[in-house]
Order: sequence, then C-alpha cells, then structure tokens
Amino acid sequence: MHLLLHAGMMIVLIIACALVTLRFFSWQIGFPFVWSKNMWRSRYFWLGIAVALVFLWSDYRFERYFSLAAKNIL
Repeated sequence: MHLLLHAGMMIVLIIACALVTLRFFSWQIGFPFVWSKNMWRSRYFWLGIAVALVFLWSDYRFERYFSLAAKNIL
C-alpha cells in the first residue's frame, strides 16, 4: 500500500508541475491556457514533466545518500 501511495503522489506531482509550467509560460507569451488536446502537445507541458522527473530523481538520490550515510555512522 505504501508503494501505491508513493506512485500515486508522484503522478499527481508530475501532472501538477506540468500544468503549472504550462500556465506560467502560456501567460508569459500571451498564449491562451485552455483545457484541450493542444495542452498535451505543448512543449511547455512536457518541459514541466521533465522538471518534475528531475526533481523526483534528485529527491530520491538525496534520500538514498543521506540514509546510507546515517546507517554507516551508527
């Protein structure tokens, strides 16, 4: 159950980050932000997904690094 919760929260984070990035860049360039198929084709949406994946990967690496360091100290 714990793994399913983590996977669900990761998906929510990835989608939220993509939508926030799309909204921010669409506001900057004057592009209308609409819920349509064009939203999924926007490069800013995919940029947001890439940013979320990099964040999750770095979070995983830091968590693993610090947990291993703590185990070695004790």
